[in-house]
Amino acid sequence: MKTETAPLALRLELRRTFDFPVERVFTAWTDIRQLATWLGGDCATQRRVEGEFRVGGVCHFLGEGENGPCAVDIKCREIVPNSRIVFTWTAVKSSCGNDGDTTVTVTFRALGQKTEVHLVHEGFLTDESRQAHNYGWTSSLEKLALKLA
Repeated sequence: MKTETAPLALRLELRRTFDFPVERVFTAWTDIRQLATWLGGDCATQRRVEGEFRVGGVCHFLGEGENGPCAVDIKCREIVPNSRIVFTWTAVKSSCGNDGDTTVTVTFRALGQKTEVHLVHEGFLTDESRQAHNYGWTSSLEKLALKLA
């Protein structure tokens, strides 16, 4: 007898150290106006941003990418100041793939006047989607470093 199993969800994990204090890096993630300036990296330019980055809040991002418009909804599930954020990532319209709701967990660790960011994005249905998001997050973190400088 053959047993069918659901495909194993894939995850992406990135670490980056920024030359700025944890408070400044954390605020760049949780202030929607700042987040809109770097989210999407060189993959997409944010055109419209709405919502509130708070537990239970939803942020809507509408951007323009090289493959046309893209839209992402972020629903905040947990915010621990200067330490951790968890949110649901839903690609409403994206060339990166439509995995439904995926989960992003970002932890912040102070290293003196520097900050280590550890990002885990999980729940991808295909390796292609995971790789596309790897490129997007890597590019976004590069842009964040430039915006903080």
